[in-house]
Amino acid sequence: MAIGKFLVAPMSHATATGSFEAGVTVSSGRGTSSHHRIFRFQRPFASPEAAQLVALTQGWLQTCSPRLVLC
Repeated sequence: MAIGKFLVAPMSHATATGSFEAGVTVSSGRGTSSHHRIFRFQRPFASPEAAQLVALTQGWLQTCSPRLVLC
């Protein structure tokens, strides 16, 4: 999903306990001047949709704030 000049890619994956964890990649630039930030959230979620919603929200917060913001 494009947010301004950034590309935000939320993701989720199942854990061994049956819950889900979230992650998000925030990318900008092209080619050799590209920059990627990867965030992983180890808080357990009940569904992959909930994990992806939090990841997308975190990605949006990272594109709007010059400082690290966690919800």
